[in-house]
Amino acid sequence: MGRRAARGRQDRDQRFAVAGSAATKYGVRDPRRPIARRVTFVIDDAGVLRHVADEVDVATHGEDLVAIIRELQR
Repeated sequence: MGRRAARGRQDRDQRFAVAGSAATKYGVRDPRRPIARRVTFVIDDAGVLRHVADEVDVATHGEDLVAIIRELQR
């Protein structure tokens, strides 16, 4: 493996390590694989977690999030 490829692999591994850390902290890391589950967090301007969407319908997820955010703004 050339230096450039090795450096690219190292950069990728570092990004995964950081992402894995965030996934672990949010409790969404898949223990069987080095990936996170698909979960959307709605965090307000003060940094407060307001909603967790862990069962997502990809066909309506954007619209669902708009409705959730509008409800939280009331």
